[in-house]
Amino acid sequence: MTFGRSKGRGLLISSGSYQPTRDPGKRFKYVPSDPTSPHWYDDEAFRRLVYSHIAHHRHEGGDDLPLRAFVRQYKGLTATSKAKAVCDEFPEIKMLSNFEENGADDMVGLLLDEMKRHTDAPSHATLGSVGKEHFRERFEEFYGDLNRYNYKKITGTLPTGMPYVFEFAIAEVENTGDLFTAVNYSPTFDDPLSGVRFTSPKICSKGIEAFLAEGFAHPKYSNYEDPAAPNTAVAIHIITPAPLFMDQGKTRLEGFTNDLEGPAIATAMFSKIKPYYTEGKRRVKGKRSRERAKNVSRAGEKEMSLKDATAAVLEEAWKHTTGNGELPVGVRRLFYAVRSRIPVLTDKRFNPDRGYKYFSQTLLPEYQAQREQEGKERLAGVYYDPRGKLHEPHGGSSVDLGTREVEAYEFPDYVFDKLLYVEKKGQFPLLKAARLMERYDMGIVTGEGFSTVAARTLVQTAQKDQKYQIFVLHDADYPGYNIVRTLRDETARMPGHSVELYDLGLTVEQVIQKGKEPEEYERSSAMPSELEPLLSHIEREWFVGEYLGKKGNKDTYSSKRFELDDLTAPETITHIEDRLGELGVEPKVIPPDGVLAERREQMYRAEVGGWVDEIIAEILLTDELKAKMAEEFEERFKLQGARAWIETGFKRDDTQSWRDALKGTLQRAYDAKHEADMEASVREYIRETVAEEDE
Repeated sequence: MTFGRSKGRGLLISSGSYQPTRDPGKRFKYVPSDPTSPHWYDDEAFRRLVYSHIAHHRHEGGDDLPLRAFVRQYKGLTATSKAKAVCDEFPEIKMLSNFEENGADDMVGLLLDEMKRHTDAPSHATLGSVGKEHFRERFEEFYGDLNRYNYKKITGTLPTGMPYVFEFAIAEVENTGDLFTAVNYSPTFDDPLSGVRFTSPKICSKGIEAFLAEGFAHPKYSNYEDPAAPNTAVAIHIITPAPLFMDQGKTRLEGFTNDLEGPAIATAMFSKIKPYYTEGKRRVKGKRSRERAKNVSRAGEKEMSLKDATAAVLEEAWKHTTGNGELPVGVRRLFYAVRSRIPVLTDKRFNPDRGYKYFSQTLLPEYQAQREQEGKERLAGVYYDPRGKLHEPHGGSSVDLGTREVEAYEFPDYVFDKLLYVEKKGQFPLLKAARLMERYDMGIVTGEGFSTVAARTLVQTAQKDQKYQIFVLHDADYPGYNIVRTLRDETARMPGHSVELYDLGLTVEQVIQKGKEPEEYERSSAMPSELEPLLSHIEREWFVGEYLGKKGNKDTYSSKRFELDDLTAPETITHIEDRLGELGVEPKVIPPDGVLAERREQMYRAEVGGWVDEIIAEILLTDELKAKMAEEFEERFKLQGARAWIETGFKRDDTQSWRDALKGTLQRAYDAKHEADMEASVREYIRETVAEEDE
């Protein structure tokens, strides 16, 4: 798996003077004697370079480079006119040592900005490549005739701003092949991208070697599902300026990320190993079919149940989707991975409409509980997607209610101390318009027809750690009653869960007292067995109803219900407020005396500070001052270079907006060149203004 193999295999990628057959007009590769580009440096690397020159001059007697000579060493700046344009921006810097003497450390970064602004970034072609034909020739030299051969080259830019070229070659050979890896035309001892997560439509794994093994294309390591190792030879080559390594052996590269380069490189590799992957999956499927036939025969033709088949493949599906537990996985994605593995074990299938619910609400929780009973750890990193929101009062945020979001959520101090769980999110605009959150210092949790693990975790945390009052508003039907039960009591998915709740209704008794007529409907869905014993006689009459016989293959019942939406808006608000009063809602939030003393002092000082700012602004005419300073310094900031500054900012940090990139450059220019002058101008203006006030 290294280049250091016998029979001269280190020459698979030439690191010397060897040139593969190609267009003589094209350069084979970028060499050290070529001028480097300022676009290949970030601030830290460029500052290290400048100060290494200064240190060489100070301590070892080296030359103190003139700034213009230093600038002209770079690609695109060798012309006298361009070098002069850059240096003219720094009239006080004649020699590199002036950066240190003048205390102008920030100006080193500005120099890099100007050098980039006056040059174009080199194209990826500057880096060169080994090329498709050279890899083919070397494979044929080492292994003889090739049964098939594929090559892929892609280019990209790292978050550091560095360009890169990635080459991938794979050949099917007669005998056992090898995996060759290299960086910048030189062999490495191992996978240079072993720490990168590669994601493609079919494969997700960490490192190139694991990706090839998952794709049934590794020369040495067979896929765990398929013992027959394919006869392949593979070459991986990465070209990038000034590569940084994470180990002393100069093998693992820094800078390549999971979310950007991982998918791009994975897609490139998968496009060429897809035939191996397809054939490998076909072999695995055939093997499973044969094993299944044997199992069925031994079991006396008894078909495996969907539950047992799910349990049999769940851990494998989890390993596949999480990279063996290294990344989190949503339950829906895990369901798809399980569903695709079921056919090799049983003819039974998940219902297209209700299959996900059956898996997520029943099979997965039961499987996790079973693992705990057996002394095993639960499958880690499995999360449920958000199915509702928490809305904070007094202009607070709205938080999605997924398991990950709830785990990261922290209740704000002394903002609200009550939670109202509402079955239907469609009720929220009404509750918001009535200002219930602000009037009662109460957060509102909206659900989507049932209580989720995330919602139950939230209310449990609120009551256990914060002593919040928890209220529930629901329809007068059995799903609404079941929401109260699952929020309050332990379930298979949340053993040991227990919360004290205040049930606002609607209850059957309340509907009758209001003189409302229930809706009659035919029910075919099954009522939770844990709920029925908790119902009163009249509630059983409504929810269980009268048996009507089978329709199709389902039992049906004549049942009754009454929904919140059947109340008018005023009736809904009146009902909530009446019930809050009946149940003893706590008063609005006031912090304890000790906390209040600290907060009132902070608030008082902040308010006084604001009032003083207003008075000063009125006396000194600060709006006029700001306008005057902007006009005086506008030419010095050279705003016409804004586009180049923004593009340079993106190379430093591609997560920022153009606004942040531009602000950052303006701040750097101010800190390095204009702070003292602007301070002097402001002081002079203030002195003149105060003098006029005195007169």
